[in-house]
Amino acid sequence: MKKVLLFSASILALGVSPSFAQTAKSAQKVAAPQAVDQAEANQNANTTDNTVFRLGEIAVSVVDDTTEVGSRTTVTAEEIQAYTDSNTLEKALNLLPSVTETQVGRRNEKSVSIRGFEMRQIAVMVDGVQSAMPYDYYPDLQTYTTGSLSEIQVSKGLSSVLAGPNTMGGIINMVTKRPEKEIEGNLTVTAKFGNSGAYNGILTSGNVGTNQGNWYLQAGATYNDINRWSVSDNYKPTYNTPGCRGGACAGLVNENGGFRDGSSSQAEAANIKLGFTPNETDEYVIAYNYSNMEYDIPVYAGESIVNPGPAFQLTKPFYRSYPYYKKQTIYSLTNTALGDTGYVKTRLFYDTFKNRMDGIEYTNTDMTAIRNENGFPSLFNDYDLGGSVETGADLFKDNTTKIAFHYRKDVHRSKELGDDDWSRVADDTYSVALENTWHANEKTDVIVGASYDWLRVSTVKNVEDHNDDLITDYRVNDNVLNPMAAVRYHYSDEGTVYAGVAQKSRFATQKSRFGTRTGNGTGIPNPDLKAEKAVNYEIGVSDTIGNVTFDAAAFYTDVRDTNLEVVVDEGGDEYYQTQNFGKSRVYGLELASVIRMTDSFDLGLAYTYMEKELRSSIAKAEDLKPTNVPKHKLTVYGDWRVAEGLNIIPKVEAYSSRYSTLGGNNMVNAAVRVHGNGIGTGIGMQDGTKIGGFATAGLKIQYQPTDALEISVGVDNIFDKNYQLAEGYPEEGRNYFLTLSTKF
Repeated sequence: MKKVLLFSASILALGVSPSFAQTAKSAQKVAAPQAVDQAEANQNANTTDNTVFRLGEIAVSVVDDTTEVGSRTTVTAEEIQAYTDSNTLEKALNLLPSVTETQVGRRNEKSVSIRGFEMRQIAVMVDGVQSAMPYDYYPDLQTYTTGSLSEIQVSKGLSSVLAGPNTMGGIINMVTKRPEKEIEGNLTVTAKFGNSGAYNGILTSGNVGTNQGNWYLQAGATYNDINRWSVSDNYKPTYNTPGCRGGACAGLVNENGGFRDGSSSQAEAANIKLGFTPNETDEYVIAYNYSNMEYDIPVYAGESIVNPGPAFQLTKPFYRSYPYYKKQTIYSLTNTALGDTGYVKTRLFYDTFKNRMDGIEYTNTDMTAIRNENGFPSLFNDYDLGGSVETGADLFKDNTTKIAFHYRKDVHRSKELGDDDWSRVADDTYSVALENTWHANEKTDVIVGASYDWLRVSTVKNVEDHNDDLITDYRVNDNVLNPMAAVRYHYSDEGTVYAGVAQKSRFATQKSRFGTRTGNGTGIPNPDLKAEKAVNYEIGVSDTIGNVTFDAAAFYTDVRDTNLEVVVDEGGDEYYQTQNFGKSRVYGLELASVIRMTDSFDLGLAYTYMEKELRSSIAKAEDLKPTNVPKHKLTVYGDWRVAEGLNIIPKVEAYSSRYSTLGGNNMVNAAVRVHGNGIGTGIGMQDGTKIGGFATAGLKIQYQPTDALEISVGVDNIFDKNYQLAEGYPEEGRNYFLTLSTKF
């Protein structure tokens, strides 16, 4: 930690370094992501950055310059390339305040939480089209690549009701590129190396596009091939002793250090977009996205203690892999102006998701006996389809009124290898929203709105342990009303303050309602689950004062009816069931700022202070703790322009301690017990623990000999910190990268 603190101090010291000659372009570089004011974004849509696909944004029209409801943090393609050595979504999102990088369960899914909300409560979108996993809404974010994006927008609790249903925990919207020139393109290749210098793999992405005035074409592709990566040299293997009897114990080591077992992956992605722009206001687009990833899942490498007697354990080696994890989406987006102030915007989409998971679990410590795990190999063959229409206009003086309608069908189909029939669950989700912005004066906007969302269960077939004649018992529908109100005051050309309150909701997932794997196979379905709800209060300010640009917000969220796993008695036996017992509150502060220290050095930072309190009677009785909610998160970046075309970019990322699941358990309620009758996942047992905070640092040297070529070398986790985001899953140690980028 002392080394990291010294490195942080060195970043600050760079700010007093002497100035050198610089280009106008390098002087305009931003050193950290900032919150974006929507009015300014709209006004600049056709003047400053046409490479951003404005039609792919959420709750905004190219002919509508009304304000966004609250703040919206954004990370651009340039920032992703400058401040990360990866092109996957979770690494890009980690640059933003109130976004916490996490890992989930034995599937070791790369994930994030936003202001204490877990991944299933967050809407993930591409160009405003929700990219969902129909069954559990838990996408693995490493399967989303960023090479073809112009920016990533993150909207939090106080956001427009027009975005659609299931946005309780926020919205992650990936906006694809839009060509500006007659012919343009780029290619980026990054080679990865371990601490010993061994070659680990390669990341590649490229784009090409043409804009012919009244039409444009954009295409992109990504291919990543990671052979392996290494844990820190400071990692110490964990020797478990499960199955001890009479003092005789057989040692078990799931991970012995060096190259991380199960760390290989291959990912490919492609997209193409054809757009027509017959005039300055209208735009019509059809697009296709494809992605597929084949990857192994690192085995759990933590420590566990076993009570005498039969206890379900996760420390025995359990190897999982995805031979394929494939998504395909075709969608259309349109925007048509009506008169001077009106517009109609539509989105239509069809999305498929297929994967296969293979798994092998050993039943003994010397890995000679294999357990026939039910459900392996398991196959998913899901799809969702739907669309939305949004329209708005200045119907009354000083008022802009908008209305939106959303519909989507989520269909989940699964089976075990060799089965003839697929289990099938299908939901229909609807939403209608009305939002009005009153322009009280030149500086003040008052926004009020509400959405009414409803869920209809259309099919439940072959639910585990239940007969088809019980289908009607599972067709339990749900609905919820989500109101919102906010005020936004522009007190100067640069300064804006806002405040508001909004309720957001999230319908229970198909897995929570119909799955029997809750509590690792000891669960029973609950089709009566109702929507989770959160009331968000937020106040924020953004301004530029001298050489300092900043965005700050204070937030308080009251959450109720959260899905929580509870113990129920059925026929004298105890089981887990997911019920609407969860209550919590989350509050905190977040700050993003860029400081021009000197003409040659920018300093950027993003800081979050956050508390989450579980308030239900069950949480208090069981002393449950919230997972993946570190109290403090700090990200610091520097951009030192040493000479024309030469930049040095240091960075530090720090998290305080957090609670994590134990033994790779995948709990759906984001809460764990940190004490119990024993260690494991059975009823009354400890299933969570506290893991320590950490700080990592990196350094990048960027050289641009010509406008068309950029060469970067760097090191990440420079002090080889041994850390983890989830108990039992060590992260990558010191590693190096070399990047070549060209554009035309």
